[in-house]
Amino acid sequence: MPHEIHLESAVLRIRLDGDVSAAELTECAEKLGRMEDALPTTPNRIVDLRTAVVVVDFFAILAVAERRIGRRYPNAFKSAIVAPEPAQFGTARMYASLVHHPQIEVGVFTDLQEAEAWIDATASVPMEHFHRLPHYIGR
Repeated sequence: MPHEIHLESAVLRIRLDGDVSAAELTECAEKLGRMEDALPTTPNRIVDLRTAVVVVDFFAILAVAERRIGRRYPNAFKSAIVAPEPAQFGTARMYASLVHHPQIEVGVFTDLQEAEAWIDATASVPMEHFHRLPHYIGR
């Protein structure tokens, strides 16, 4: 599964492509955590599953959700997941239902523009907070 994580206009963009296994999902989550650790504030993000085939079970989703809810963040943020296909949407909703954290608001959308509008409805953290953010491209 190739994946890409980059910052665009103070929004983290995470794109997953191809078959996504539990190990690959964990790898992507670990990279995201390292990026967040390097920042003074946590940016809103859009996770794009439009070209991904998510082949993980409940326990893999639970592990990623537990990793997220086990952290304390410097600020609250939004996480929009774009999942146009029914299987992707169901997996994304499962994740959203497992992430109970006062600083994280998860939205699941079938359309990228709807996800972007939801993220843009909140004032973003100023771009100067992210000048040292690395750009990650996975396999």
